[in-house]
Amino acid sequence: MHKATRIFFFTALGYGVALPASIAQQQTGTHLDSRISHPTVVHFNAPTRIDEILQLIEAGRNEDAVAVAYEHVENLQSVRLLAETSVPDTLYYALNALCIALMTTGQIEEALDTCSHAIREVPQQWAAWNSRGTTYFATASFEEALGDFLRALALAPNDENIVDTLQWNIRLTNERLAGN
Repeated sequence: MHKATRIFFFTALGYGVALPASIAQQQTGTHLDSRISHPTVVHFNAPTRIDEILQLIEAGRNEDAVAVAYEHVENLQSVRLLAETSVPDTLYYALNALCIALMTTGQIEEALDTCSHAIREVPQQWAAWNSRGTTYFATASFEEALGDFLRALALAPNDENIVDTLQWNIRLTNERLAGN
């Protein structure tokens, strides 16, 4: 990750074993800051397991966050197989949290794969596009990051905080592209 990059994780997730009531109410994402080098986690209204993952990241316990996120994803995938039902939204948010946790541990390729898996689960949701864009940004893959941030913005709900965050990520990425 670039030394002058700080990543904020904004989260207001609603999920459980049942599908969330409204995808539009789900909020999670990453915000780039060009001044500091370590990630900071900001919680808004996260459900227990996702909140636990993000609290572990906030506490610098990134490996533990990865382990909890993997366990959560595996449990959701087991529920899907056993119940022969689809839980794409729930799995989506777990995969997005795993992507973020993997990114904080430097497991970039796996983070990218996990974000891509989340995107395949629910391609019309903005958050994993933003998380994958942040992962690309952390590896100085600015063109890929910009594409994902633009897609996230196109899919984002009409929420000022989300739109402002995505526009900031786009501006910062464009600045990095102009500097290269």
